[in-house]
Amino acid sequence: MGNVPQHSRSVRRLTKNSNGTVSVSIPIEAADKLGWSKGQKVTVEREGKKIVIKPVEPDSPKEPKK
Repeated sequence: MGNVPQHSRSVRRLTKNSNGTVSVSIPIEAADKLGWSKGQKVTVEREGKKIVIKPVEPDSPKEPKK
């Protein structure tokens, strides 16, 4: 992003998709620091007036059937 001030990089615009959902991009720097990549599964929850995005934890190993 060249000479764009750091604080401007976190400002994003919501976009409406053809199926009616709304999306927002996450800065690549933030995704990299979190270890997230394309295809990462996340949950989206509302907490008051905030949106919280958390990675989906991989399933714990299942016990073998007896």
